[in-house]
Amino acid sequence: MIKAIRISLLLTFTFSGITNLSAQSKDQFVLKAVIDTVPNATYFIRYANGNKIMHDTITLDKNSSFIYQATIPEPTIFYLSVPNIYNDRIIGDFIVYSFWVEPGKTILLKGNSGWLIKGLHGLASRSDRYELRNSVLDSLDKIYKKKWSEALDSRKKQKGSELNNDESLAVYDSITNTFIVSEPKNYYGLYLINKKLITKIFEIQQVKKWISSYPESLTSTYLGKEIYSKISGNEMSQIGQVLPDFEQPDTASNFIKLSSFRGKYVFVDFWASWCGPCRAENPYLIKAYETFKSKGFEIVGVSLDKERKSWLKAIHDDGLTWTQLSDLKGFNNEVAKRFLITAIPENYLLDPNGVIVAKGLKGEQLMATLEKLLTK
Repeated sequence: MIKAIRISLLLTFTFSGITNLSAQSKDQFVLKAVIDTVPNATYFIRYANGNKIMHDTITLDKNSSFIYQATIPEPTIFYLSVPNIYNDRIIGDFIVYSFWVEPGKTILLKGNSGWLIKGLHGLASRSDRYELRNSVLDSLDKIYKKKWSEALDSRKKQKGSELNNDESLAVYDSITNTFIVSEPKNYYGLYLINKKLITKIFEIQQVKKWISSYPESLTSTYLGKEIYSKISGNEMSQIGQVLPDFEQPDTASNFIKLSSFRGKYVFVDFWASWCGPCRAENPYLIKAYETFKSKGFEIVGVSLDKERKSWLKAIHDDGLTWTQLSDLKGFNNEVAKRFLITAIPENYLLDPNGVIVAKGLKGEQLMATLEKLLTK
């Protein structure tokens, strides 16, 4: 398995400026870099382009430099993965650097193997909740590091030398929430709102309040539309709402609609063959299905698998006999994206009219709920 260490604050690269180039298209970003490591070394890159994730490689020339350019419709985060051959104290096959790129801009990077070795010491224990250092985010980075230092000093005086997860998250939230509110014309604010939606760390009403203050020039972008789509998906997948109908192929490639199960209690189960906690739930689902299927109960599995063979094998190995659906797109499953499902297992229990009566049931909770509903 390929492992990666993600370096969030980009301490081992310096940014020598972001400038406009007259030779480049207004929709292109250009990345120019000199990285004094090994000539002809190959690095891996990844970035979002609208609804697509782009993967590519770059190879250093004999002067240990490279130029990379691409067309993007709006700003995005660019990830550069460097093979971890410089520091055996860091666990992982790759070290991942992230930075902001914008259409019509050029970023100049400089780095060397010495920085890769010395700069990485201790970074594995740093917060990974803040990502960008370049461009307009320099000042935000400085505020973050100052507050981080203050929180850490306070922690040392009180009860220990390390910030726990909740404390570091509180620092992150304080800074990013302020940025979202104070910079409604900044595209990066959209990025932060979207990230909070994905991690589900904020109430949806708070997110709606934030996004309502952003101008149409930003909310009409791909990311802006994605945020509104996620808000809608979150709202329509709450208890008391009718779960919107969807259609996906089953194991025989026949398209099945959720609405075809109307008139029964339906448990919609989002899972995957590679998800250990999901498969640990299957014995409970089998028990519930065998107990209540004759009383008007059905299960519809929606898999976030990518490999058909693995999906089918897991169904067979676990003895799952109910309807199974998947578009084999992983977390890009159209239904999962629509309902803002970013972690599995996840599930919804629907009444005969398709109304959500429970969600996120685990273990014996499904049996207990069905006993109340179907043994009256």
